[in-house]
Amino acid sequence: MKRYLALALSVVMMAVAAGCGGSTGGSNGKLTEVKLATISPLSGGQASLGVAIKNGAELAIKDREKDLTAAGYKVVFQPQDDEAKPEVGTQIAQRLAADKGFVGVVGTLNTGVAKGIAPVLHREGGGLVMISPANTGVVMTESGWTNYNRIVFRDDYQGPAGARYAAQVLKAKVAYVMHDKTDYGKALADEFAKEFAKQGGTVAATVGVDAQKADYGPEATQAMAKNPDLIYFGGIYDTAGPLFKQVRAKGFKGAFMGGDGLDSADLVKLGGDAAENTYFTSVSADYKSGDGKAFFDKYKAAYKDDPAAYALYGYDSMNVILENLIQYGKKNSGKVPDRAEFAKQVRATKNFKAISSTVSFDAKGDNPSSKVFVFKIESGKSVDKGAAPEK
Repeated sequence: MKRYLALALSVVMMAVAAGCGGSTGGSNGKLTEVKLATISPLSGGQASLGVAIKNGAELAIKDREKDLTAAGYKVVFQPQDDEAKPEVGTQIAQRLAADKGFVGVVGTLNTGVAKGIAPVLHREGGGLVMISPANTGVVMTESGWTNYNRIVFRDDYQGPAGARYAAQVLKAKVAYVMHDKTDYGKALADEFAKEFAKQGGTVAATVGVDAQKADYGPEATQAMAKNPDLIYFGGIYDTAGPLFKQVRAKGFKGAFMGGDGLDSADLVKLGGDAAENTYFTSVSADYKSGDGKAFFDKYKAAYKDDPAAYALYGYDSMNVILENLIQYGKKNSGKVPDRAEFAKQVRATKNFKAISSTVSFDAKGDNPSSKVFVFKIESGKSVDKGAAPEK
């Protein structure tokens, strides 16, 4: 009798254990726990943009919580700080690749960091999905990484657009081109220089400067010797601010110009009055009406600050992952997505209505609907000057 009782208890315990098992899918009434991450600089000189990406992505997860629950998922959000350093980003990628709980990543800010992360997630991570809200380096979608996509334009689109604006709208004749020697900055500067020459302008020189130096006096003197009417800088605001200040101190009265790396309120904080008459190209973010204004208000209420440049793109990038995750969960009873299968699904995204654009990915992972807009610093504020010329 005792033997039969023990056997009966054993069967009951096995049944209870099976019923309590989490992370096995929605079919047993339990939510499957999955992890999502952002990778961006949360500390250091570029933190304002990196934190904006993280905050935007976090808001997207909160907004889709009910839909995720209905699809069988509980999301654990784990933002990662890459410090804008490639070696740190690669270490993070290795950790995420090894943790099978991660199903998607939003990041990075910097192309130079992403170059080390994307192949690790592709190779060691079995195709762990990555969507960038900020990478513009051409190499990212020319390397065959099927897990990598982006919602923003490429440098070979952004740089020439800036050059056309400089030549056609600003009527610049002589441009002195500088960059911060990073993958992003140099590629952007080179693309600008090529198109500016095609537009009939003169490129006085293309030179690299060390990021975050204390003294740019020699570089400023060299630039002034060429007597340019426009100085183009490929790089990030934390280098541009001090550099512009020291070039102005040497007597430069013309316009500065750069890419989306200058799209931060910290450019004015670091450059002061020297940042006036600076133009930069970026993805348009309309916070004046409709969904853009709703996002602006929601972000400010949550984080007690205006959204910085990439907050909206962090939100949109995460929403693309979430929409695909929700659809996957509905079809597969809330199971943890197979990484390679999920990467294929995300790459096939078509006509997803985000705030910044209608997102579709082509065969390489680019979003053809992204456009280039021009902004100008006026009285310490960035003012939308409309779309850059397309030809």
